[in-house]
Amino acid sequence: FIGRHLLPSRESLAALVSSISTRDYTAIFDIAAGSPVHGRPLGGTDLHKIASLRVQRIIRAGETIDRPRADTVLQTGDSLIIGGNVNALVELEALGGWQPREQKGVTGPRAEETLIVEAVVTNQSHLTGRTVGESRLWEKYHALVLAIHRHGENITQNIRDVRLQFGDTILLRLTPPAMAQIRSGNDLLVLSDTALPEARRRTRPIVLGVLGAVIILATFNVYPISVLALTGVVVLVLTRALQMREVYDAVDWRIVTMIVGMIALGTAMEKTGASAAIAGGIVHQFGQTSPVLVLASFYLVATVLTELISNNAVAILMTPIAMQTATTLHLNPIPFLVAIMFAASASFATPIGYQTNTFVYGAGGYRFQDFLKVGVPLNAIFLCTSTLLIPLIFPLK
Repeated sequence: FIGRHLLPSRESLAALVSSISTRDYTAIFDIAAGSPVHGRPLGGTDLHKIASLRVQRIIRAGETIDRPRADTVLQTGDSLIIGGNVNALVELEALGGWQPREQKGVTGPRAEETLIVEAVVTNQSHLTGRTVGESRLWEKYHALVLAIHRHGENITQNIRDVRLQFGDTILLRLTPPAMAQIRSGNDLLVLSDTALPEARRRTRPIVLGVLGAVIILATFNVYPISVLALTGVVVLVLTRALQMREVYDAVDWRIVTMIVGMIALGTAMEKTGASAAIAGGIVHQFGQTSPVLVLASFYLVATVLTELISNNAVAILMTPIAMQTATTLHLNPIPFLVAIMFAASASFATPIGYQTNTFVYGAGGYRFQDFLKVGVPLNAIFLCTSTLLIPLIFPLK
């Protein structure tokens, strides 16, 4: 209720998607050798039959003809800078004689085998910061970039050298299997509606059954949730409801590597006595103060760390120190563990502290300072509330 008054109104991903029907692109079409439009005046072609289509410039032998007239004769090798919406560009390609500019060294599939679709660069995309040429969309998806639209403007420079940003809407020419591959990844959000493949529709009962079984068995504590979830994934793979490539793509290996490293660090701190040494320093500084203040200190350190690294890593790192400190002070370690659990999960002040923060950061059009404006007060409220309630529910002594 209060947070929305602290944040300015910014354009979100939903706004980008909702404006799709009125968006115009600027694309380059070449007149190849043997084209039927060679030698014909611009006004004598079928371009005028396509609504919302505008020929802005013609590039011929390195020279530019701005605002070409209807009597301008077209020649082989001409490059036409044409503006229009998606439907107009698709209709133009279907006429024949007009070849969309493709990336250097790449030969695309035949037009009758392809679709022209729009896709948005997501906030999780590995394409962000790379040029179209560096993104290797052809090698990965067999997709050709025809045009790019960014924040209400068309980009008319060499498309191959355009550096992609989150929120860019790109016009792609690709095959149906390539579009299915893009949909299964996190790099691009395809805005065109596509029916679910038949193979996927057949496996829906299996997926729902496995999901229901995992939830029910976990609810009644038949097996740990980790064992049940892993078993469910194995069943989905064996029944072909899930492909191994999808399993690997769903795993964020950077998080896994960091968690493994933090587990090793936590174990090393416990074995070498580092956690005991840190706990001794805490006891020396706060041993004569109120146990509630010591509890609040652990919560504060954990909530600051969780804004910078994974919540799992924070819990692994802080748990042995908290237990050692509680034992040294002859206090119940349970309240300290609960405090770390809550603090590690209460990440509100940065967009990198938790996955959901990162997701809404891009999709909602937020900025880093927006999280600070709302997140820091929220963290302070959680700190005060937890420090007061945890000792009441889990006594310190």
